[in-house]
Amino acid sequence: MVEKYFNPRLWEKQKLVLSVFFFFFLLFKFFPFYEEKPKYSPEDLKININTASKEELLLVPYIGKKTAEKILKLREEKGVLTEEDIKKIRFFKKFKIYITF
Repeated sequence: MVEKYFNPRLWEKQKLVLSVFFFFFLLFKFFPFYEEKPKYSPEDLKININTASKEELLLVPYIGKKTAEKILKLREEKGVLTEEDIKKIRFFKKFKIYITF
């Protein structure tokens, strides 16, 4: 009489699906696959444009190879760069939040 309302094969599949779901839930809950990233303030991430090497300048968003070379050339000519010197460079408004003087 119970077999009339209850399908044993379906019940076995449901148990399997629930077991797999529960296994993965526990796996991701107690063994996370990511590391907590340390929190930095924006000031810690800024690069000093007067001391940075070409490789460091290339890490700054919106500064490509040509822009880095222009900055280095300006630094050789003027010594210490100011914001006024750098304003002439393309994308300055975009990368100014990533640099210090």
